Amino acid sequence: MTPLVAAAVLFAAVTHAGWNAIAHRITDKLDWSASP
Repeated sequence: MTPLVAAAVLFAAVTHAGWNAIAHRITDKLDWSASP
């Protein structure tokens, strides 16, 4: 695996994790606001 490919994989993993965290926060806020 070349350094460029390794960097691309690492970047994709970090981006994926970041989007997952943001999505979870948004869904948590929606669930909290929906509950009485």
